[in-house]
Amino acid sequence: MADDEEVMKFEITDQDLEDEMTPNYGRKRMSKNQATYGIWADNSDSEGEGEPKAGFGSNKGKRDFTAPIGFVSGGIVGQKKKKDDEEHEESAGSSGDEEAGSKGRAGGSGLGYRSKAGRVESEGQIAGMRSQGYSQPQSLGKGFGDWEKHTKGIGAKLLLNMGFQPGKGLGKALQGRTAIVEAHLRKGKGAIGAYGKEGGRPKKEKVLDSDEEEEKQFKDKLNQWRTGTAVGAKKKNVSYVYKSVDDVLAEGQFRKVDRKEDRAKREGVKVIDMTGREQRVLKGYSAIAGQQRPAEDGDSSAPLIALQEKRKKNFELPELIHNLNLLVDMTEQDIIAADRKLVHHKDRVEVLEREGEKLNNLVEKEKQQIEAMEQIIDVLDRLEEKHNTGELDHELAVKAFTKLKEEFSSEFQEFELSYCAQTVVIPLVKQSLTSWSPLAGRNESLPHLTTFTQWREILEAGGDTQPGADTPMAAYHSLVWECWVPLVRLSVQRWHSRDPQPLVAFLELWRPLVPPWIMQHVLEQLVLARLQAEVEVWDPLTDTTPIHTWLHPWLPPLGDRLDCVFPTIRNKLSSALSSWHPTDRSAKLILLPWQEVFSRGSMCAFLTKNIVPKLEQALATLPITPHNQDLTLWRAVMDWSDLLPPPQLAQMLSQSFFPRWLQVLAGWLNSTPNYEEVVGWYSGWKSSLPASALPLPGVADQLSQALHMMNRSVSGGGPLAGQPGALENVRYMTSREFQAGGVGAQAGQDTGNKNKFATVSEAVKTAAQIPQGFKDLIGRRCEERGIVFRPLPGRWREGKQLYLCGSRQVYLDRNVIFVMEGGSGVWVPTSLNSLLDRAT
Repeated sequence: MADDEEVMKFEITDQDLEDEMTPNYGRKRMSKNQATYGIWADNSDSEGEGEPKAGFGSNKGKRDFTAPIGFVSGGIVGQKKKKDDEEHEESAGSSGDEEAGSKGRAGGSGLGYRSKAGRVESEGQIAGMRSQGYSQPQSLGKGFGDWEKHTKGIGAKLLLNMGFQPGKGLGKALQGRTAIVEAHLRKGKGAIGAYGKEGGRPKKEKVLDSDEEEEKQFKDKLNQWRTGTAVGAKKKNVSYVYKSVDDVLAEGQFRKVDRKEDRAKREGVKVIDMTGREQRVLKGYSAIAGQQRPAEDGDSSAPLIALQEKRKKNFELPELIHNLNLLVDMTEQDIIAADRKLVHHKDRVEVLEREGEKLNNLVEKEKQQIEAMEQIIDVLDRLEEKHNTGELDHELAVKAFTKLKEEFSSEFQEFELSYCAQTVVIPLVKQSLTSWSPLAGRNESLPHLTTFTQWREILEAGGDTQPGADTPMAAYHSLVWECWVPLVRLSVQRWHSRDPQPLVAFLELWRPLVPPWIMQHVLEQLVLARLQAEVEVWDPLTDTTPIHTWLHPWLPPLGDRLDCVFPTIRNKLSSALSSWHPTDRSAKLILLPWQEVFSRGSMCAFLTKNIVPKLEQALATLPITPHNQDLTLWRAVMDWSDLLPPPQLAQMLSQSFFPRWLQVLAGWLNSTPNYEEVVGWYSGWKSSLPASALPLPGVADQLSQALHMMNRSVSGGGPLAGQPGALENVRYMTSREFQAGGVGAQAGQDTGNKNKFATVSEAVKTAAQIPQGFKDLIGRRCEERGIVFRPLPGRWREGKQLYLCGSRQVYLDRNVIFVMEGGSGVWVPTSLNSLLDRAT
């Protein structure tokens, strides 16, 4: 009971999921007409007009399952057409293609027909493998769209729907060209026309009628089952090619050779032959050629005699030809492989021969080196033996090592035999230098110069570079260091430092033979140390020998290394000049040689600190008188003009000499002197001034002021105006001075205020009251007006002391007054009268 009951399962299967995920699965694709009109659309798949439309049901009857089973007949569909269909196609002519196209649109194929069961059957479908709804692509003519047999033929369908007729042209009236445009492959990649005339229009093919076309298609299908010796087939022309071994090698130069092991693998493939009634297993593809193909009806029991007669009749022997071709190919491959192996072995032999030559040359070279080393060792052994016995002298050692270097130069340098000579040479050279005194003179050093020259040619192989921490010292450098340096060190220690000539001459004599680093060691560690010690004990006040006589000869060899003793020398000279007076000329004689040795800045600073104050003090105490003037102190001061810079000398004169000189001139002009004496006095003082200081402002302005004072005294109501020729002579001298450029202002112009001296008496009074400095002048004017003028402690402006003048802050820079404007911090230059007016 339970077995008869049917149970419905409600589980979800894979098919249910597939149906839900793909809702259109299994449905027929709607056409464009159906998608537009829906259920009112025409059924393009139906053949008759009375067939109902989609969506209103179907007139299909129920299938009768009691009817007998019908089988599809074998063969190719299309060969059993009815005669009326054939006649219909023949009578239709060219319109047959159009009817076939319309049938294709109705049934899905232009070359097939609809069977009784309603399936579309077309040519090319094999019985038993037909598929319902198969649509053969429609033909548009031979060569036109042949590739559409592999597609759905959408291009042909579109053309036919738009009114195209096979065999006719394109266009609305079918007036275009009927032949298709063909593509022609060009020979190469050159430009158009490079290979001659380009491909032309295709030739017109012969149009066959339907009967001829059917017959041709039948012959083509029939020839598919015939061999090359069938009746009506053309006999192939066989061409024989004869190749030599050279031809085979030339063709197989870039040919891939089939190796024997690959061929064996290929021949060992298992082949199963199922062309007959029974299955046969063969050993390789070559065994197939030796098999007899069975008959088409499957009967393989034909008599052997008939087969032999058939072979004799045809006499093709395809198996033999195949085997022969195979043997020929194998022979060619063997020839090519043998040739390549021969070339490889030849190259290998050539390489081995070259390597053999290299090895032979190497063996020969090593043999020569061994022989050379044996001779070198023999010479060294004899030298060592004579050295141990004391029979070796200097000349024998020089000859032995010179011979070794000349005959075995490469081995001498490669094996560094110069180091072997140290054990022999150094004792001999030391023995020859035992009685040598380096500072005794040139003649004493000449024999030893020859000795070191010989050993330098023998032992020196590299440069004169100083050895490093990991680099051994060269053989010749070691000889100089061990033999020459100790004697020089001892001589420098005994040398008198204030007699530089012997040591300087000795070092210059040995400089070409001594390595630079050893010479530098001697100068820095030995000579310079002695010079520093001697400078420390030098006293410029007590030593009668000037220091430059024994120190300046070391300037060329030592150079800048001697700068370390200059500060000590300047300090000692500065101490010695503390009690010096300008009339003592010894100070200049000591400093003059150092003018080019000291740097310009250090020399200027030394003079400013030690010499200029003494000279200013001498000028301040110099007596100036129009009559019987003593110029001893003046000449002593002017003697320093070649050491002092001109600006510094001009500043010193403008501050310490010219104020007093102008005061004396003003007093003298007030006493009615002879104008010729005044002019002579002026010219005498001007000629005593250095020429380098005359054009400078500090001197030229003071001389111009003196000329203006002299002009006022001889013009107007001056004291000299009554002397005959005074005005003309003074003005002539003034114009000449201005033309020569010896004064700072033009003729007739005053350097100060034009109304400053109204009369000569006022000028004399003012000149008598001129202070020694501009600061003192400001202080005296402030004192006359009751204005406070004092320095501000700790206040400076650009290195200049700040002063408080009343309520104003001022500072002086080269006799120019700078005052601060209010509290803005801006400093502006002003005159003395303006400052006094603001301060009050």
